[in-house]
Amino acid sequence: MASENETKLLEAKCFCGSVHFTVEVPIVALPLPVHLCHCTVCRYRSGAPCVFHTNLPKEAPMKFISPSVEANMTVYTFEERVSAWNFCSTCGCHITSVDRDDGHWTVSTSIFKDHGPENFQVKRHIYSDSTFDRGLPTIIPQVDGLQLEDWNPPHDDPSSETLVPKLEHDANGGERLRAECHCGGVSFTIGRPTKDVLEDAQLKDFVSPLDQTKWMALYDACDDCRLLNGTHLVGWAFIPLSACDPPIARDLKIGTAKTYQSSPNVLRSFCGTCGATVFYTCDERCPPGGESVVDLATGILRATEGSMAERWLTWRSNPAWLPSGKQYHRAFSEALEQGMKGVAAIFHSMVTPQKRTLAPGVGFASILYRRQYIRCMASSARSYNAASMHPCATYAKPLITIQNAIDSLNSLQTSHAAFKARIKAGIKPDASSIAEMKTYIRRLGYTTSDLDRLNIIHVAGTKGKGTTCAFVDSILSRYRTTHGVPRKTGLFISPHLVSVRERIRINSAPIPEALFARYFFDVWDRLGSAAEEVGVEQANQENGSPLDIRPTYARFLTLMSWHVFLQEGVDVAVYETGIGGEFDATNVVERPVATGISSLGIDHIFALGDTIDKIAWHKAGIMKTGSPAFTIEQVPAAQRVLQERADEKGVDLQTLKIDPRLRDVRIRPDAEFQKKNATLATALAETALTRLGVLTPRQDVLPDEFRKALEGTMFRGRCEIKAEDQVVWHLDGAHTADSLTLASKWFANETSGQIGPRVLVFNQLGRVEAIDFLNLIFAANKQENGPPFSHVIFCTNITHAQTGYKRDFVNNQYDTKEIESLAVQRRFAERWSSLDPDASVVVLPTIEQALTHVRELGVTLPTKDEKIQAFVTGSLHLVGGALGILENADAL
Repeated sequence: MASENETKLLEAKCFCGSVHFTVEVPIVALPLPVHLCHCTVCRYRSGAPCVFHTNLPKEAPMKFISPSVEANMTVYTFEERVSAWNFCSTCGCHITSVDRDDGHWTVSTSIFKDHGPENFQVKRHIYSDSTFDRGLPTIIPQVDGLQLEDWNPPHDDPSSETLVPKLEHDANGGERLRAECHCGGVSFTIGRPTKDVLEDAQLKDFVSPLDQTKWMALYDACDDCRLLNGTHLVGWAFIPLSACDPPIARDLKIGTAKTYQSSPNVLRSFCGTCGATVFYTCDERCPPGGESVVDLATGILRATEGSMAERWLTWRSNPAWLPSGKQYHRAFSEALEQGMKGVAAIFHSMVTPQKRTLAPGVGFASILYRRQYIRCMASSARSYNAASMHPCATYAKPLITIQNAIDSLNSLQTSHAAFKARIKAGIKPDASSIAEMKTYIRRLGYTTSDLDRLNIIHVAGTKGKGTTCAFVDSILSRYRTTHGVPRKTGLFISPHLVSVRERIRINSAPIPEALFARYFFDVWDRLGSAAEEVGVEQANQENGSPLDIRPTYARFLTLMSWHVFLQEGVDVAVYETGIGGEFDATNVVERPVATGISSLGIDHIFALGDTIDKIAWHKAGIMKTGSPAFTIEQVPAAQRVLQERADEKGVDLQTLKIDPRLRDVRIRPDAEFQKKNATLATALAETALTRLGVLTPRQDVLPDEFRKALEGTMFRGRCEIKAEDQVVWHLDGAHTADSLTLASKWFANETSGQIGPRVLVFNQLGRVEAIDFLNLIFAANKQENGPPFSHVIFCTNITHAQTGYKRDFVNNQYDTKEIESLAVQRRFAERWSSLDPDASVVVLPTIEQALTHVRELGVTLPTKDEKIQAFVTGSLHLVGGALGILENADAL
């Protein structure tokens, strides 16, 4: 056993040797405990994912080895902290942090020659909450079998305050990602890969093959980077200098940046004020006359989603130069290697030739998200060794973040080619669809009888079913607040308007991002594990078709909603069907509290049929024996079919006239169609609340809770008005002939007598009949003294000019070539010009440009009394994208 007087000499040196010192540590103090600090201060002033620190014993001062002296370090101080940050003035290596009060040294352990377990032991992560995404703490929970402590200060501690990055945009509305060191002396933004980059033979290798809006990134454990940065590993993103703003020359000089040539063909840069690593580049990636590509240190990225910037970067799962890392600190490097493999493991299980087939429309692009082989970038990336750049390197499974959840969800969409093939083959939803959903429910660990615990109110229809669900949910929430019953409400609707989280709501609010991500990957993993155990099941015994590992987009969300509601203890849930009813994914509910069918019309002709009676047959499929059923007055053909199916099922179907108790209720808009929706919602809510023991059967006077709930309901994107200085926006996501007629009449009534030009912004995709919708809009809005609209704009559903779709709006079902060529919009323009030759008709490629055009028209108005009356309609994605832009946020 060592005595208290025995010491051990530990030696440390930066890459260039300008800082070279020893510390004589008492052997009883060894191994020195190491903490990995993830705070924004350390990340922004090092450029690394975290720093590796240990507190030197006071009896172990640093002793510099000549010619090295303390003056060879630059000292960076700032008001927020009492410690000073020291780094090598020549090569930028982080050395120490020094307490300015007592002079105590906290030193970087990554620059010591011997990081063996007898000298240093990694003990804990600190300030992991500052990362937002908990990147490395999630990847490396333990080192050398030791579970790492995860420490964060109390929330009321001033040191817990974290700088929250803000999303930035350029002049055209395109997203930009800020890269900025701690002192701000080096600051610039990067954009997403452009069309020119994707078409460049060299540059395209640095774009993620999984998502062409992202750049490639990796962790690097090489010795050079360790000694130049002062940490065990550096995160690098591969970025063309042309993506940077302001422009950066090949000499890497920007702001307070200093450069250091670490080898004959390699140039690096760091901030000369605070020491943050910024860039790496080499001659082979700066060809004469060609585009320069650099490694950008990810520690200075100010991404809103977290330290790994996964909305911008795709991370390779096997870090570079791992052999070097293992030679220096084997336990840590092995933990990193295993952690990255672990987060990739689920993706490897997605496809095995014997057991799996791809879901319809899920091509290799989505599989590559899980199991992509990376091409060796030796020709374009810097000279990583053969082991670290193995051609079979995989990409890491995304961390549990909302962005990665949505990206994974989008991989389940049906592609345009597959969608067209299904139509051509006449494949429609049938009884096998329900059988498959029941199998997926079992794989999740539930039975269909478990859904009965949710006391589901099931609503189908063509027009007004979403609004009806919103009314019911509002009434239930009002009783939850005033009576404590129900305890917790759930709402499942589709499609979403701005954020996919809108589809799954608890207590009327979209579930939080973290909850969505957690439950999404919970369902994702459960289905993957279950498929691994049982192999491919035959969901339909008649045709023997294999069951995909995970269902397609909408069906996955339906499964997820049940999982969320059951796990969160929801005791009443309102469910809106997606398409139809009989074979809809939601229709595995066996004993709903009540079912409701709103107004019926022609929609989804391929799946449901081209006549109202065929459509009514499908919608009636949600009615269940033993459960009350309600509908409002329908056209005779639809009413007949609904009643016939109710009789077949032994269901007492009640057809409702507008509830006279609603006479004095201020429902918005004050229109007959909305009163029908409110009538149906009232009957459904009364049934549920009676079942829960809160109400007695129908009361002559409408309870005050109902009135307040109905008056307070605001279903976004339906008959919604938003006023700006020069423009009054009227937004309604009407997308059928009947709903567009109603929406157009609403707009005409709202703008009657208003002074100012009227402008139409319209789009509709995937419907051959959509061009005929224009005739309906024209007729409903035609004015006595002139045409319905002075200006008409047709655009796509692409959100932004520079960055394209908001990820929640990605829809692989549509033909991208048709969208890019604006073919549909040009046909719309031709039709409108034939209806009204005097109107100014414009075709624009994005929603953002369409709204900008309207606002520019408002600027030209002669007086402040005039306002542009804009009508945005035709597609919920158009309306949702418009709301997101108008409010500069996720307009939930």
